[in-house]
Formats: sequence, C-alpha cells, structure tokens
Amino acid sequence: MLVKIAVTGAPCSGKTEFINTVISEHPEILVIPEVASIVKSTGLKFATENERIIFQKTVLGLQMDFERQMESATYGEVSYIVLCDRGTVDAVAYCKDSFITENNINIAEETASYGLAIFLKLPESRNQYDSFCKDNLYRDEDYDTSKALEAKQLSLWQSNSNMVIIPYCESAIKKYEAAHNVLLEFLKSNGRYL
Repeated sequence: MLVKIAVTGAPCSGKTEFINTVISEHPEILVIPEVASIVKSTGLKFATENERIIFQKTVLGLQMDFERQMESATYGEVSYIVLCDRGTVDAVAYCKDSFITENNINIAEETASYGLAIFLKLPESRNQYDSFCKDNLYRDEDYDTSKALEAKQLSLWQSNSNMVIIPYCESAIKKYEAAHNVLLEFLKSNGRYL
C-alpha cells in the first residue's frame, strides 16, 4: 500500500527544505521532487502567457506521470510513504481558471488522491520573504505574486479533508518540526510508524 502526501505552499514557503529534513531522518520515505524546478533547471524560460500555460501543462503532466509510476510500481509486501514536493493541483494555481476546464481537471479528485496535504504558509512580511528566497535559483516570483498564488492554492486544496496549514514561524526549524509532527500524527492514526 502506498501513502501519498503532498507538501504544498507558495514559492519559498520551505517545501523542499522541509522534505529534505524529513528524509534525512527517515530515508525510507520516497520523494517526488518539485517538477517545476526540474523543468526550469534545463534553462527553459517562458515570457508569454501561452509559454507559461505550456510550461504548467508540462509540469502537471510530469507530476501525474511521476505519481502514477509510484502508484503502479510493484513493491511486494512493502508499504511505502511518498512525499510529493507539490501536488498536481499546484500547477493550476499559476493559470487562469479556464485551465481547469480546458484540461479536464477534477480538483476534488486530484486533492483527494493525497492522504494528507501539508500546506506551508509564507512569511507575513516582504523582507522575511526576500531573505528566505534570495538564494533560490528557480524562483522569480516576487512577494505579492507569491501571496496571490498562496491564496489560490489554499482555495484549491480546501477540498482535501486532511489538509493541515502550518503557519509561518520565525524559526524554520520550529516550522518544520510542526509539519513533521503533523506527518507523524497522520501516519500514526493510519497505523503507520516511522
């Protein structure tokens, strides 16, 4: 049995860093890395609205492929936990609402495919955000753009009954501890222990 968990939130909310802290303690957990960063690492740039839509379709398709591959792989009697650095619906937040209907995306089905969604919140100030994001090579969103994306992502993820919002904390360590505790509690309540 595979337990799929989305770690989500706006750009520079700490998703990848949180996942890295979890797998450093629990190397048995499988990870689907952030697809958008993988695609951007190729040097791909997009300047027009049409290019951005094509980019998000690519990200969405690759994310779905990665997740299907994990779900269909045969692991015998072993039960795996998979942390996804973003979920499928996160690509939708970057596009107009028409993207959902044009691409036949069922938001409720997509969010329900994750047993748990851990939503990491952004800092409440521009200075904190800028400080946190300054070394991220694949982020070009400013604070206002990221806050708007966060609001849209939250509205999309609301249909997952197991979404837990982790508020921003001055200490990244405390924020990640809070998220880690949510992860452990969820697994424990489902008879899974790390």
